[in-house]
This record gives sequence, structure tokens and C-alpha cells, in this order.
Amino acid sequence: ITYGGPRAVAELQGHMQAHIAGLDSHAPADLAAATDATWNGDLDLYGIVLTCLGAAVYHCTKKVGLIVDSSDECEAIATAKAGEHVSYARVVLLALGAPPAGPTVILSDNKANVLVANNAMSASRSRHFLRRYHTLQRRMAEGECRVVKITDDLMPADFLTKWVPKEKLKRSVDHASNARARAVHWGN
Repeated sequence: ITYGGPRAVAELQGHMQAHIAGLDSHAPADLAAATDATWNGDLDLYGIVLTCLGAAVYHCTKKVGLIVDSSDECEAIATAKAGEHVSYARVVLLALGAPPAGPTVILSDNKANVLVANNAMSASRSRHFLRRYHTLQRRMAEGECRVVKITDDLMPADFLTKWVPKEKLKRSVDHASNARARAVHWGN
């Protein structure tokens, strides 16, 4: 699974790897999603950035709207919602005659979320909300998507759920809008 260039590598149990350039390059040409969530009790939010052909094709920040008991549960909601959007985007690409070649990468910066989504961790503390993972795991089993861990500093969706430093905000917006590629293409 390649996301951007070879700047960083994320490893999951089972020797799955993703090469992740994160915010240092434009978004990948293949369909990809990045999710983030903020759990603070007062205003629980999730954000999704869906990219294709090097730029954002969908992004949102939404209130969770439920009472959640942990950051893992909040991240599970974000990842499950991203799975829904990925599934829809794959249908659109198929209808346009450009079906995705393999599973769509869904990035998450929450290790527990990634491990539970990939059935790689005991979920005894997550039993009360495991139903959220069921549909996502079905999508993964069918080859629609794959959930991959990314470090917080490379997460393109961070700015949708929390205040980030000015430089990270600029890098995130440039990443999602494909500003670097446009600057090279147009000679700016």
C-alpha cells in the first residue's frame, strides 16, 4: 500500500506496511481517506478527508452526536464513517470506468483503532461498541478498504478536529488541495 512517497513507514501486525509521505507531498493519485477524531466530553468531533487524483474530493467535520466513552470509540465512529464514504466513492469510480485497483487506504492516527479494525488486538475494553467495527471489517474482508496507522504529525485530517499550529494547517490544506503539484505544473 503506497500513500505518497517513501518518507515514513507504518507497520501493522501481520507485516502489512504503508509508505506514507503524509503532509510533505500532495495527496496520492489513488482513492484514499484520512480520519481523525477529538474526544473531550463537551464537543466530540470527527473529520474525514477523502482524496483522489492528488486532491480532496470530499471533506467534512461533524459532531459525533452520541455519548462516547473513549477516544477509541470516537475514532471508531470516524473510521466507520470513512468506510461508508470510501464505499460510495468506489461505486462512483466504477461508474466512471475507473475502478480502484485494490483496497482503499483509510488512515488513522489511533493505534488501538487500527488494531481493533484489523482484528489484531483483544477488544475486551471495546466490546460495548464493537458493532461499529463490524461493517468496516466486512468492507475490509471484501477488499474495499484497509485501515492503516499514521503518525499524528503526518495526519492530513488533524486540522478538521482540533487547533493545529499554523505551519501544519498550511501543509494540511496544501496537501488536500494539491497546491504543490499545481505550483509545479503552472510554474509558480
